[in-house]
Amino acid sequence: MWFLSIYFLLSFLGIYVLLLGDIQFHRNGIVGRLNRYLRSGLVSDIQKIVDSCPGPIKSTLQCYIACFTSRHPLFLGMYIALVLGGYIIFLLRGLHHIPGPILGESHRIIPHLYITATFCWFIYVIRSDPGTIRSDNLKVHLERYPYDNILYRPRFCKICQIPRPARSRHCNSCKRCVSRFDHHCPWINGDIGADNQWKFVVFLMNTGCLCMYCFMVCFGILWGYILDQGYWHTGFVKPDGTVIQMGILLIIQFMARFDPWLFLLMCFTFVVSLVVFSFSLLQFSQALRNKTAVEVLKMNTLKNYIASKSNSVSIAELFSFIDTQSSPPDPEDKAQLDQYEKQYIYVFKQTEPVTKQNLLNIYDNGIHSNFIELFTSTTPFQSKNKLS
Repeated sequence: MWFLSIYFLLSFLGIYVLLLGDIQFHRNGIVGRLNRYLRSGLVSDIQKIVDSCPGPIKSTLQCYIACFTSRHPLFLGMYIALVLGGYIIFLLRGLHHIPGPILGESHRIIPHLYITATFCWFIYVIRSDPGTIRSDNLKVHLERYPYDNILYRPRFCKICQIPRPARSRHCNSCKRCVSRFDHHCPWINGDIGADNQWKFVVFLMNTGCLCMYCFMVCFGILWGYILDQGYWHTGFVKPDGTVIQMGILLIIQFMARFDPWLFLLMCFTFVVSLVVFSFSLLQFSQALRNKTAVEVLKMNTLKNYIASKSNSVSIAELFSFIDTQSSPPDPEDKAQLDQYEKQYIYVFKQTEPVTKQNLLNIYDNGIHSNFIELFTSTTPFQSKNKLS
């Protein structure tokens, strides 16, 4: 019981820190510091430990780290193993309890259909293109979004040897530039971008629903056992004759003893469903605001910088800070410099200081338009916001 309590507590704290640690309320507190450490500091510390290890151990750890930092089928196998493992446990330990006091005959069929649909969509998402930018489709991607002159300015990808369109990013794991790049997902061994983000959101929701359904079926089997044995209405008689109703903790112990495998599957799928649903809502909410994960992090960095400068900085000072966070144009490349200066000549002439209030997201066209753009990535861009 203590193990389960600690498991749920740590799972909840981890989800809370990762999802809410970067909001304004927590940003400068211990939750915000933990969030930044888990996202960046932890990786650096692990790398330092690996570098200080002897040869054979270092090589082994580097192979392990490579599985998390480069394109690798490890997480594909883990996802398949987790889903199939839970399915096999259900077939061996749970299916013969259906129908029961709570679950009807239909639940002998639904799990098979759900698993099949989940794997079919999983394969579909893996094979989908995120919006890879190539020389033959570069013109289309350059016209898809304008540069906002703050987060995105004309760059040149030296690896792909093409100009980098606004909202695109080069993925070092997949070795390609992706339109409206959101993040690299190891679970599908690929990138999430303009052309497959909606498919990824559906994949997350489908996985979350599968886990929640598995939790409900396992709970239905175990709770049916409790009702069938009459434990819920059983009490204890104290020496003074007082009857005490059986507590919920004791009920949970009876459920765990009846079938430990089903009980562990129930607990595991409940926690996983919360994690996946939380990430699904995060992805969907960002899409409805027309923001990518990269843009959220960049914008928060800029707002923190502006806040550290008494909530107001000049355009030139802001650009100087941005160039410390990313690669500026190559000073020896005249074509890059000409394009850079032509794009920003009017921006540098602005005298109005930049504040957190006028640091706008020009790609946000309202919930309805953003929703349509999520599912039809070829939607023409029409900004309702203009950069101050």
